[in-house]
Amino acid sequence: MARTSFDGFAFEDHRGALGETWNLHRVHDPGRGRGVDTDLEPKVLESTYLKARRGADATGDRTAASQFFVREMRYRRRLKRDAVGAGETAADRLRAAGGWVTNALFGLSCGYGERPLRTVVVSLLLVAGYGAVFAGLGAVTRPDASLVTVVLENLTFSLQSFVSLIFGGVPRGATLPVRLLASSEGFLGGFLIALFVFALTRSVQR
Repeated sequence: MARTSFDGFAFEDHRGALGETWNLHRVHDPGRGRGVDTDLEPKVLESTYLKARRGADATGDRTAASQFFVREMRYRRRLKRDAVGAGETAADRLRAAGGWVTNALFGLSCGYGERPLRTVVVSLLLVAGYGAVFAGLGAVTRPDASLVTVVLENLTFSLQSFVSLIFGGVPRGATLPVRLLASSEGFLGGFLIALFVFALTRSVQR
């Protein structure tokens, strides 16, 4: 399998064998009566799924290419993680750690550009988290307001901050720490909105 190039291979004719996991390195074990993963190094697996992705792209199978790309990136992340402890110098380990963290965040935030719904979930969690912090800092307070009103107003303030980089400036009338937090949320919001558009475009093209 490690030397397979997948040139011209029609993955769409083998969807049943690939199953839901799109696992190319699983072999059938008669003793266990099920498939088991082969003991291959992450570098070999990354290369295998890279070649599978290119083969799927060449045949126009966007769904297979998408699935193989996700697996390729996962094994690349393992390579980066292993390189953190294997680097000869501190600079090598730092670069590997940076690559590992970047890869992990890319996967978490949008499934490597293949899962737009994941970006929506992360965005909602970010708005809720910032809303809780704003409530703790008293960003939006009224003496006579109920707890529900305070929560909703701080969530609204958080949502306004989230979209501020796209639709306008950070809401005014707040303390410096609150404005700094709102600015940071605006930066992350702009990034996540762009990431969602990117992932959505890729999914539509499939």
